[in-house]
Amino acid sequence: MKTVIHSILMFLAITTVLVLTEVRAYTADYFHMDRPKLGMELDFEYEEETREGPYVSRKDQTTDLTERLDIATGGWIYHPALATYSLVISPEWQQSRETNSSGPSSTVTTSDSFLQGYDAELVLLPRKPYTLTLFARRQTDSLNNNFSGRTKTEETSYGSHFVLKSGLFPTSISYMHLDSQTSGYFTGDKDRDDLKFTSSNTSKFGSFQLSGSYSTSDETLNENVLDSEQQLFSLLHSRSFLENNKAILRSSLIYTDTKNTNNTNRGVSASQNLSFRHRKNLRTQYRLRYGKRKLFNELNATGTDENTASGHFNLTHLLYENLTTSVNASAIRFRTTGSEEVRYDSGAAFLYYRNLPVGSIRAEMGQQFNVTKVDSSSDFSRVNDEPVSLTSAFTDLKQEDIDINSIIVKDSSGFVYPEPGNYIISRTGSLTRIRCIIGGLLDAVLDCSAGAPVLIDYEYRILYPFDYWTHDQSYGVSLNLVKTMDIYYRFSKSRQYFIKGIRSSTDELYYDKSHLFGVALKMPWSETGLSFENRDSSSLPLERATISEVITLQPTYYSVMRFSIAYTATKFIERDETEKLTNIIASYEKVISNRAKFSANGFYNSISSPSQSSVNQGLLVALDWFYRIYSGRITYTYDENEDNIVGETIKNNALRFILSRRLF
Repeated sequence: MKTVIHSILMFLAITTVLVLTEVRAYTADYFHMDRPKLGMELDFEYEEETREGPYVSRKDQTTDLTERLDIATGGWIYHPALATYSLVISPEWQQSRETNSSGPSSTVTTSDSFLQGYDAELVLLPRKPYTLTLFARRQTDSLNNNFSGRTKTEETSYGSHFVLKSGLFPTSISYMHLDSQTSGYFTGDKDRDDLKFTSSNTSKFGSFQLSGSYSTSDETLNENVLDSEQQLFSLLHSRSFLENNKAILRSSLIYTDTKNTNNTNRGVSASQNLSFRHRKNLRTQYRLRYGKRKLFNELNATGTDENTASGHFNLTHLLYENLTTSVNASAIRFRTTGSEEVRYDSGAAFLYYRNLPVGSIRAEMGQQFNVTKVDSSSDFSRVNDEPVSLTSAFTDLKQEDIDINSIIVKDSSGFVYPEPGNYIISRTGSLTRIRCIIGGLLDAVLDCSAGAPVLIDYEYRILYPFDYWTHDQSYGVSLNLVKTMDIYYRFSKSRQYFIKGIRSSTDELYYDKSHLFGVALKMPWSETGLSFENRDSSSLPLERATISEVITLQPTYYSVMRFSIAYTATKFIERDETEKLTNIIASYEKVISNRAKFSANGFYNSISSPSQSSVNQGLLVALDWFYRIYSGRITYTYDENEDNIVGETIKNNALRFILSRRLF
């Protein structure tokens, strides 16, 4: 039955091409159509995944066969200056078979799907000062994750784009509607509308740009509903002064208003930046900023008003092309509900560089002083939208003494991920750590292996509601010998000093001092690195040693081999724990002929410490080839993740074959 249906659809597609060709022949005077082009793609994928652990024994097998036919054409209507168009019709068929085995029981699921994909565009008056573009698209996309299966998204979009190319204010206005359905490991629906405009002007008064956007979105993901509305408007101005543009003034005014199911964020900010080039070797920069923001969180019914004002100055001077001096000063005032913080900074940095008969030397020094005045009527302060890249290893949050129950993890759209099944929170002393769970929803959507970009909200206890001043200093020197060996040493120190306010006898002022020493040896075919760091700190004292080796070989003109290994041992003195990281990567690439290429990549990563112990290893083998209008790719991937703390092992095998014929 499937074969009969596919044959009928293929016949209809070919008939459509023949009909379009005939229409082109009879309407040549008013309607021009290019010769239709044909393309095709065949995609076969087999995946097998097993999970073994104390509470799970599961095996999943998935087989997918996807066939797509592309029929493309284009041309003009009445005249090329009046209207041009392009049209791609892409019927797509997919057959899937999935077998799930858990213990003695197993289930088999089969599905057949058809998607009438297309991509159409009509451009009215393309050669005039005003042009209107209408478009409509429908396509499908798949997201594969080795530990959480695959997800399929069918997406339909349409809209318009109007451009006014000349006149006093060249302007572009665009509108797009997006409708998508997601199925697979996680399911969801999205309905979104976007309206954007940009207008600019350049005259003797400088360059102006006014832009704005308005979007609404209704999204459902795994039965979690997120409705959002966003507005963004900005006015930018840039102007040059004096002879040879020695002074450049840049100004900006930005307004944002974002509302969704969980949060409300409304704010305005303004800035002035002046860059002045006094001489060839002397520059100064001035910056003023003001921002006001109002936040409200629906989950915990808390609201925050933030007000920020700052001024910055920086001077850079180059002496004899060897010594660069930088002097800076700034003042920042930050107000939020129940607290105010005012900070004054000043400092200087020096960088010296000189060539030697046997290489070069580089020395740097920096001193920074700041005075901070803190006024707070609350024992807790709130952090909103702290950016964190979540991986399978623990990451420390910035503040100490965090209320764990107040932690909210979300993505850039505001979608909130619950803790169970997505991430793990650990508390050690005053520090709070967080890591991603491989195979969870957060991993499937944001990919924790590459560092899932999330935003985290939380509340933390204010330890030191008093005025203080801080002295930061750093020194460094590096020596390069015959462009082969680098020897470097860096020292940094930061200490906090009490001025006045509330301070109990148990409070500890911040202190941090670190020494870093390293050697790097670079040869034409290898790079060797060795470094040691000793950090004495009131928050996280540690000792860390790292050794790495990278070897690159080229056995023949058409092949390359690369091998790298890195080992890092970190001792956390306060916790009396040692964390060991091992990373090994090996790759091989070979051009078999002018029509084929073979590549193989393998990796091994392990983390070992009292709080976590895991091993992740894998292999990717690929063969790419092409012949005239045909191309193909065969890949095999193996991925294994072993969590020794939980006692669970996940193995994934995937084989994929793609054969395509480009439009011709």
